[in-house]
Amino acid sequence: MGYFKRRRDRGRSRALIRRLAHESALDPDSLPTWEVVPSAPPTKRCYLRIACAEIHEYSGRRVGIFAAAAELEENDELDADTRAALDDVLDWFNEHLPVPTGFDVPAAVFLFKSSAGTVMSRIWELVHLLDEHGVPCEMQVFRDPGLIVYQDWSQVAVVPSAGPSDL
Repeated sequence: MGYFKRRRDRGRSRALIRRLAHESALDPDSLPTWEVVPSAPPTKRCYLRIACAEIHEYSGRRVGIFAAAAELEENDELDADTRAALDDVLDWFNEHLPVPTGFDVPAAVFLFKSSAGTVMSRIWELVHLLDEHGVPCEMQVFRDPGLIVYQDWSQVAVVPSAGPSDL
């Protein structure tokens, strides 16, 4: 131990993390409202949450677009062209969207970065496919997403303080 080094106190560290999370948490009254997804991605820098109106049974939050796409993909009545387009988009995401490793925060919600150009165009392609097949999506636009617990070039994971129905 050096002259200026203190012993690590995990309890104090956890308390600090909780305090910082609370201070930086989103105020539910200031949350962006859900809005209709426009025809093109936003051009200004922001974070986007895109989801469907259906509520996820375990988290109580809206179902994200990948879960909605997986559900649509299981539909036996889907025509071959739509199935091929959906498979193409989902295969692209499997190849290009980073999968977080060493990350275990079940309450986290993922937001896309508007600056992730190709990802944004593929997201919009997926949103339009879902909408064409009766699965309308909505989005929230965030300038400051709150406590970020994971980040890569295309997405962030945040721990929301807002209630499940707000995100």
